[in-house]
Amino acid sequence: MKASFWKVGFVVGMLLVFLVCGQAVLAKVTITFAHFLPESDPRWVYWNQAIEEYMKTHPDVEIVQDVVSHDEYLNVKFKTMAATDTLPELFLINSMDMRSAVRNKRLMDWTEIVNSDPGWRDSFLPGLFAETTFGDRVYAIPWQFILNETLVYNTEIFQKVGLDRIPESWEEFMNVCQKLKDAGYIPMALGAKAGWPMVSFFVEIFCEYICGKEWVDEIGNFTGKASFDDPRFVEVLKTFKYPVDKGYFNPDLISIDNSEAAGYFYAGQAAILPQGSWVTGMIANDAPDMLEKASVAPIPRPTNALPEVKYGIFTGGSGWEIACNTRLTEEQKKVCVDLVKAFTSVEFAKRHPSFNWLPFAKVEIGPDEGTRLLRELYQLVLAAPAVRLMNQEQSGPGIADALYKKLQEMVIGSITPEQAAKDIQAVYEKIVEAEAQLRK
Repeated sequence: MKASFWKVGFVVGMLLVFLVCGQAVLAKVTITFAHFLPESDPRWVYWNQAIEEYMKTHPDVEIVQDVVSHDEYLNVKFKTMAATDTLPELFLINSMDMRSAVRNKRLMDWTEIVNSDPGWRDSFLPGLFAETTFGDRVYAIPWQFILNETLVYNTEIFQKVGLDRIPESWEEFMNVCQKLKDAGYIPMALGAKAGWPMVSFFVEIFCEYICGKEWVDEIGNFTGKASFDDPRFVEVLKTFKYPVDKGYFNPDLISIDNSEAAGYFYAGQAAILPQGSWVTGMIANDAPDMLEKASVAPIPRPTNALPEVKYGIFTGGSGWEIACNTRLTEEQKKVCVDLVKAFTSVEFAKRHPSFNWLPFAKVEIGPDEGTRLLRELYQLVLAAPAVRLMNQEQSGPGIADALYKKLQEMVIGSITPEQAAKDIQAVYEKIVEAEAQLRK
């Protein structure tokens, strides 16, 4: 009887072992990837192909995409996940959210992974990791490259008015705008209902030219060593306000958005369209007939620029990065690293010109790849004396919001540049104080 009991016990025990081991073998490594790319985006198509191929070769892995619209992701979904510590294994993060996420220990440290693969690390455009590096640690991976400001101009209009190009100096450029205005054209079409185009297309680059790299870095580091009521920043605001006061922008610039402003350019009413580098794809999609008429130039160098800052610089970066949460198992971590390397490969970067995006890696663009406008812009990037980190992204959402609001007030004349700078500084001082408390 005892022998039978032990035999039964042995069989039952072995069955339990088999079931447990079998479940371990069959258990899938699950990764949720949260982002905002719609299926119509060619980058989503590439990512989706990479995901499907990975799951085919790794049957023990399941990758689920959690996708919502860009604005919902930026304004609601990500902030909710970060605040409640429910970030998925893999997700996109905006540069303006990086600082708080690092401080709150929400992001996996990529430093050793990046440094252990120098071929992959060095394939990115120089400086692209600036947005994701805090101290000497890397917390996310760039997957795109965006210039924050460029001027696209209608060459046919320029020829009609007796102009051949956008000049390198701001003073000469203002003369060009006056000539365009006298000829009955809107010199520059701008839609700043949301505030950010004024900052992204003009103020950030003016900060680089007039305030300089050290000021921009100190502002972004919240050390209190630089201030927005600095006379140099007041000059930045005055430099932007001058063409506003002269009527070189559309009069409804505060009441329309960025896409509505582009309509003036497409219709031939405006000669120049200030935009970011995404303009190459925007024109190709919305007004392809403009591609043959359009050319591109950097923001002209202001007369009061620092002597050492040369013409042709840009501010840029990734804007959005790919990150992981800090709670990954080793199996999940391996999958995430494999996926991110696939999403940020040179092969992927080579595809960018085909859908009119600047590549984030150093690649050759053939004469038939992308549009002429994109190739022209990429050559400007390669020839630029510097491509600097986006100022507003580095400073964070609190300062960005203050900049947007105060520039709008300045443009409509309710406050002076001096008062705008003072008001922005008041917001900045509170953030500096809060940062100092967090560092204690």
